[in-house]
Parts: sequence; structure tokens; C-alpha cells
Amino acid sequence: MPGVLLRQGLAHLVTGEWKQAELAFRRCGESTEERGHDHHTTAAGLLEQLTRGLRTGTVVSWDDPRALDVARRSVASMDDIVAVSTGWAQVESGDFAAGYATLARLLAAPARCTAALFALVPFAEAADAVNAADEARARLRQLERELGPEHAPIVSVGLAVAQAVLAGDQHGEPLYERAFAMDLSHHHFLEASLRLAHGRWLRRRREFSDSRVTLRQAAAAFAMMGAKARVTRITEELRASGESAGTVTSGAPRPAAAGGLLSAQELRIATLAGRGLSNRQIGAEFGLSPRTIGSYLYRVFPRLGVTTRAQLATVLRNEPVG
Repeated sequence: MPGVLLRQGLAHLVTGEWKQAELAFRRCGESTEERGHDHHTTAAGLLEQLTRGLRTGTVVSWDDPRALDVARRSVASMDDIVAVSTGWAQVESGDFAAGYATLARLLAAPARCTAALFALVPFAEAADAVNAADEARARLRQLERELGPEHAPIVSVGLAVAQAVLAGDQHGEPLYERAFAMDLSHHHFLEASLRLAHGRWLRRRREFSDSRVTLRQAAAAFAMMGAKARVTRITEELRASGESAGTVTSGAPRPAAAGGLLSAQELRIATLAGRGLSNRQIGAEFGLSPRTIGSYLYRVFPRLGVTTRAQLATVLRNEPVG
């Protein structure tokens, strides 16, 4: 069981599902303490700290370096995870210069490059913030050549989103169209990051109304994933686009229009969730797993501009269940 929980947590960690990752690592730590598996307990504790740092934009410092030696017994790639998470957390904290330097160094190191591929988007965000877009674009092109046509879907999507982030004001439209055309259904963090970048791009083009809608969608998705630092960043973007901070997660569509934003099945699932049914209960109605229901809701929440089931109930109060 500890090994399973660690693998689950790591899978959530690299895909940006940080709330779920932190929960898995916490459960692993609690279960291993009972069994006396010190190395699993230590690994779970370190990974939980790293994940919380990513969520809140806090760079974790290690009081006991010997803990890494113990943690490696459970997770062989712990050093790479710590290195990449540190650079990523620097970006989440707003220290873009440090984050860019860290991630650029890791992407240039053959031994660390594979792990750093999961952090292409924060690498691009940091490069854009420190006026290193040309250098970062060149690195992404080099990575594409080195990787060739066959690589994991999450890397393909990450490359496309990173290239859109770095596109600049004049050449962004085709790159955003390309990224949005990809299958984003299993890459919620990357989709939300794409919406954040697109919202910023629209604001710079003075398309304020579309910018606010896109940014609110990103905020709702990040809130579901527990990415608090990113929600804070979007609050600042919304202020710059002329919207007050209090409407970041409250700008939901009118109930009468909600049905037009969702498929028939999405609407039925969302309505049942708003009425208080759990993912497991909804799944039983449709013959689907709770995880699949969760994926539906991850797509639905940003479209409706909500972050909680209570808000969902308000938006869909007058919607019938088919």
C-alpha cells in the first residue's frame, strides 16, 4: 500500500493535481508510520512538503539533509524531483529569475532533463517574465529535435503550451490555436496554464472582456487543483484587466445559459453534483467510475466559472436532469 500511494502521489504531482498529490502523500505517511517503514514515511513527508510548496508558492528548505538519503530508498529519483520542484516553486513564489536559472540549468543537464520536461510551462513563464523568451524558445526547439516525434502526450502538450506562453504579442494567435486544438482532457493543469497565458495575451491586446472570462476559467481550474499561488497571480491579472479581486471565482454564467455551455451528459452530471451526490453515487447512475466523474467535473467547473459544488448548485438551480 505505501508504494501504491507514493506512485499515485507522484503521478498527481507531475500533472499538477497538487491537492490530490498532497493527500496521497499524507495518507502514505500515516499508513507507513503505523507499519514502521521509516524510509516510506520520510519520502512521503518530503514529497508532501514539496507539493505544499508548489501549491502555496513556498520554496522548501531542508533542515535535515540526511532525510534525502533515507527517502531515496523509497523513491530513487528523489534528487531529481527535489531539484525540479525547487525551480518550479521559485516560479510559483514569483522569483522568476531564480526559477528560470534553476529550470534552464536542469533542462540543459542530460541526467536531469527527463524530470525537468514536466516543468516546461513554468520554465516558459519564468523566461517570459525575465525577458529571456528568445533563449527559451531556442531551448524548446532543441528539445523537440532531441525528443523526436515519439514522446509522452503530457510532454507534447507541455511543449505546445510553453511555446504559446513564449509567443509574444504579435505571433501568439496561431500558437494558441494549436495548443487549444490538442487533447487537453487529461491535462487539467496545462489547460489552466494555457488559459492563464491566453488571458494575459488578450489583456495586452486590450480585449478585456474576453481576457476576464479566460482568466476566471483558469482561476476556477487552479482553485480545484489547490494551486493557491496561481489563483493569487490570476487575481492580480484580473485587477489589471479592470476587475475586482472579489469576482475571481464568482463570475459564473447565468443559470439560463449554463445548459448551452455543456453537453447533455455533462449537464446531467453537473446537476447531480450540485444536488450533493458524490462522485461514486453519480458514477453508479451512469455506469462510470468515480475518477471519470471527477474528470467530467474538472472540465465543467472552469466553463461555468465556479470552484465549489455549492456554487454549481446555484448556477444550475433551474436546470432539469434529463
